[in-house]
Amino acid sequence: MLYLFGCAFIVIGFAFAAKAASVNSPWSKTLFLAVLLSLIANVALVSTIAANSNPAANEGFSVPNRIAYWIIGEDGWSMGLFQRLFDQSMWCTLWLALILAVVSISEAFGRKMRRAGSA
Repeated sequence: MLYLFGCAFIVIGFAFAAKAASVNSPWSKTLFLAVLLSLIANVALVSTIAANSNPAANEGFSVPNRIAYWIIGEDGWSMGLFQRLFDQSMWCTLWLALILAVVSISEAFGRKMRRAGSA
């Protein structure tokens, strides 16, 4: 949960900074950052699943990296929880990538229309 709040803070801060600095395509760049942060979460969660996939090798469940620990928290560790969080993270990444594609196309179309209107 801590990772979610941290990423939201970073993405919102980046969006405001990009808008204030008059960056070209600020929403596309902000969404790209969100997709990257989501991919980092996916890798952290899949490494947790891989580390706990052999229950005979471990005496209990472990979270092998700090990012996964920030996502999962301290309570209720189970393979079901790890898998559910990974699935949710994958769906979130896919939706963010789809939204990024739509926003990038609309920003490019908007720039094209502004150039055509000013000529």
